[in-house]
Amino acid sequence: MEKEWCRADACEVTSREGNRGVASIEMFFSSFRAYAKAAAAETESRLTRLETADKTVEDRRTALYNRLVASYHKAKIERGDMARELEAAKAAAVRVPQLEEDLRAAHALCTEREKAVQAAAAKAQETEGELARLRRLQANHITELDSIKRVEQEKVDNLSKRLEEVDQQRLKLRDEVTSKSNELTATAKSWVAEISALDRGLAVGRDLPAVASRIFRLLICFIFAAAFPEAQEEALAAAGRAREARRQATGEESSAHFFMDDYLASMAAPVEPITMLGYELRKAVEELFRLLWPTEI
Repeated sequence: MEKEWCRADACEVTSREGNRGVASIEMFFSSFRAYAKAAAAETESRLTRLETADKTVEDRRTALYNRLVASYHKAKIERGDMARELEAAKAAAVRVPQLEEDLRAAHALCTEREKAVQAAAAKAQETEGELARLRRLQANHITELDSIKRVEQEKVDNLSKRLEEVDQQRLKLRDEVTSKSNELTATAKSWVAEISALDRGLAVGRDLPAVASRIFRLLICFIFAAAFPEAQEEALAAAGRAREARRQATGEESSAHFFMDDYLASMAAPVEPITMLGYELRKAVEELFRLLWPTEI
């Protein structure tokens, strides 16, 4: 059926008044050349925008990484300062046994000198109060240091984890965009080659069936591109369903010629995979935007 369609030099058409006639394939496909050129230009424009977006993403990612590294080093420096303060507090805690020894000496002195009992007791109470205060300060300081250490460590861990997730998602999105860009580039090159071949064929004066065959192959290359391998089978199946529906509706016998309804049905079949590609690209860009600028959504 496809070979007969390619070799066909005319197709049956029906006018608005219901009269049937025959129209040439050249007239039917006369506008596809300009349409293919416009589509190729639009594809190149999209590729340029994708490359610009990829460069912007790379720059944003580098800036974000630099900020995260600076925050990490700052937290590391603060942690070192806190560790030094902790060592100073431990050095101060070494004085506690000496203070206890002084307290015992004061009690012994109180037993020997009854006249100085009240003064020694006051001094002992003062010393005990200072010791208790130092112990409370030490305990509070150790608790605060542990709390700050845990908080800063959690921040560092969260930042490192978030950075790894963002980097993995960026690499995945970059691979997807690169793959789609390569597919679209290959498709655009094939369109340019087909258009050049058509120009050469028309210049040397080839006959109408050969030119129509070239135009039809260009249409197949455009609609059933390599990015949609299932589109060609779907188009042929859609044309077959249209012929069967017309045969059941009108009761006419099967014909070797393709009607306008068959062409339209086969051309409409690849719309869904092409639409799905645009939807997937849009979702990828939206997800990338949410990752890079979460506060601007």
